[in-house]
Amino acid sequence: MNIEQIVKEIVKEQSMIIGDSLARNRAEASGAVKFRSSRIEDLYVLDGEGTLDKIINSYAQVFGNASIRVCNEVVRKFQVTS
Repeated sequence: MNIEQIVKEIVKEQSMIIGDSLARNRAEASGAVKFRSSRIEDLYVLDGEGTLDKIINSYAQVFGNASIRVCNEVVRKFQVTS
């Protein structure tokens, strides 16, 4: 499981709801990621520790439980069953 891949997918899903610019802004506001360009694909994780919590909380601060559900759905997609 690649944390950067999960975060990119979360930002993409959020962008479909709130728009690219706002989705990127909230992701950067979390302090967990930066973007090399205006493209979501150019996201990179600053520090893996607590990244998902930081991203989810950043969206939740503005958009509440609906944004948490979107994030949780993305994380579930990446879970590996043994």
